[in-house]
Amino acid sequence: MSSELVVERKTGLPSFGSSIGLIGASILVSGSLYAVAAPNLSPYLGGIARPAADIPWWPILALRAIEVLGYASSGFSDSKDIIMLSIISRTAYSILLHTTYTIPTFVLIMSIAIDTISIWGPLQILHTADPATKPTVRIDIKKDFTLTAILTLISSSIMGIGLYIAQKTVYPAFVVGHFDAVKNIMPLPLPLFVFGLIPVGYCVQEIIYTHGFSSGAIAMLTSSFVVGSVNIALGVRGGDLLGVFGIVQAWNCILAVASAVLGFILKV
Repeated sequence: MSSELVVERKTGLPSFGSSIGLIGASILVSGSLYAVAAPNLSPYLGGIARPAADIPWWPILALRAIEVLGYASSGFSDSKDIIMLSIISRTAYSILLHTTYTIPTFVLIMSIAIDTISIWGPLQILHTADPATKPTVRIDIKKDFTLTAILTLISSSIMGIGLYIAQKTVYPAFVVGHFDAVKNIMPLPLPLFVFGLIPVGYCVQEIIYTHGFSSGAIAMLTSSFVVGSVNIALGVRGGDLLGVFGIVQAWNCILAVASAVLGFILKV
């Protein structure tokens, strides 16, 4: 490891006008990108999502406001933080869709990419228009590739093992009891969980290493709970509240264990 330059996090809500602009721009970008991607997404997501007429507008608006203003006010507003937290916060929803509803990986990647771009883009415009909101350079300790790879594998292994155990024990009965039209309750092989979660493992170890255990874990668990709950509640037809919160909290427990282990290893 070697000392390098990094980012000092700025905190505080943007002005009222900037906040409204951020939220509006994010929703506009998201809607436009989803409209373009609809031919590729609808054949897979249309069959399990709640009908559009049954989805109230306010949870979508509230979620986007919480995400955009949360990133802007907490200091997690540089590009890397936004991308990593966006991936982590959508993992519970993605795992449910992939393992239980057999949604292809490319569909999940497209959906995550659209959400991430629609949050990242407006924030970068804000940083350009008002440089005072942009994180400034200070000092950091930069990991080398070997340590990053080891921490990533540890993180993905912990999460993969946790998910595998859950799917071999309580998960099948839980999803059948709380969700409709379940297509699959067979667990994926453990190696697929571990290696499939490597991108998430990388994000988790980077957040913990950069922000420390307390700040990093709080940011990940909070965003995962809020985003995961809303996405599952609105994006999966026939799920009850216990099912929604059960899936999200189970993932958060696994995420918390991985974060704690990384925090112990790094002593941050």
